[in-house]
Amino acid sequence: MKALDLRLELRKTDKDLRDLIGGLGDFLQQANASRQSLVAASGTFRSGSMQGWRIELEADLARIKELEAALPPADANYKGHSSERLESLLVDRHVLQTEAMKLRDKYEAAMKRDDKDREQIARIRSSFRHPGV
Repeated sequence: MKALDLRLELRKTDKDLRDLIGGLGDFLQQANASRQSLVAASGTFRSGSMQGWRIELEADLARIKELEAALPPADANYKGHSSERLESLLVDRHVLQTEAMKLRDKYEAAMKRDDKDREQIARIRSSFRHPGV
């Protein structure tokens, strides 16, 4: 790949990464609201698992701040960098992207589990209201 192609790829990757990481904080807050709603419905708000959730959430929110700090400025153009340096920067961005996607996937899976648990709570409540149905 020529340096021009590498610069273009790097700028596209930076934008995608900025969009991904920029939305993670709100996404984690949505997941937290989902979990709080679930534990309120199930009566497990003060459980050890909820305390663990909060600790993990705070650590992940702090990690998002670190990822944001690792992002280059939006106006970075990479002129004057060698092809080798551009390749190295692309690899660095891939590492950041992989970590950001793991965080997103982790909380997406948590919200899916919350939805399934909500459905089960609704079925149980329904069976108490309509026994024998």
